[in-house]
Amino acid sequence: MDTSEIMVTPEMAQQWLDTQATNRGLSREHVKNWVHAMRNGEFSLAPGGISFDKQGRLRDGQHRLHAVVICGIAQLFRVHRNCSEKGLASIDQGRPRTTADAIRMSDDDKFACNKTPVVRMFVGLERRCNVKISESVYRDVARRLGTEHLDAVCNIPRSKVAGAMLAALVYARPVCPDVVDLLRDKMVRRELLCTREDSLRLFGTDSSPNRTIVLEAMGKCLTDKLHLHHSPTDSMLKFMRGIQAFVENEKLITLQASNIGYEYWQKERARVGAPERVANVHESHGR
Repeated sequence: MDTSEIMVTPEMAQQWLDTQATNRGLSREHVKNWVHAMRNGEFSLAPGGISFDKQGRLRDGQHRLHAVVICGIAQLFRVHRNCSEKGLASIDQGRPRTTADAIRMSDDDKFACNKTPVVRMFVGLERRCNVKISESVYRDVARRLGTEHLDAVCNIPRSKVAGAMLAALVYARPVCPDVVDLLRDKMVRRELLCTREDSLRLFGTDSSPNRTIVLEAMGKCLTDKLHLHHSPTDSMLKFMRGIQAFVENEKLITLQASNIGYEYWQKERARVGAPERVANVHESHGR
């Protein structure tokens, strides 16, 4: 095997892609993550790289090369030629490192496993599909959410609060930190449950009809097994709606999955100077 470092232009990338043998299916979302990193100057030379077999056919690196073609920016790669079939067969066979693993190791952040699902939910909400996110996308979205808000909400034991609930709290925190912090603390102590009596314990014994309905609904979207078929994003939107109803002392009949909570908090975030959108994935990927 011969290895060299080469600055690969978009034209070279396309030529190499044209030589590839039968490969695994292309993941467009994975390509978008690489494009995001390249456009933001966060793509770096790695031990792995672009691999060709002894017939000169591309065998590894198609996603990165597609990203070079799309973003139009030359990138430095480590290129391996004349690779044996045995060596090529071992590519990507180990346990892959997740984005949470990368953040935990690079930032020494033991709560990264809480934060990456929160970020992924916002990216999925804007892309309207379930996606994997790269370290580059994570850092971009975390900055827009506000790292101080991520830390305040997510630095808790992993098993205490569902990721969808953490996401809703992170998004609302720039607007009403006191309410969000109280909700987080109550949920960590398992004091926000699905029954009327337990829900009322959240903010004391105030028995006003509006507050009772809101607290029942907020507790219900946390623990009601009837809602398990909904996606995490649906649960996040329901909980956003519950926080909204409580803040406005609004009577809440039901918490159907809708964007009403997200739209409300977008406006409120803009009012206090926080970014309305936290995952500008369409602009970032040139869509």
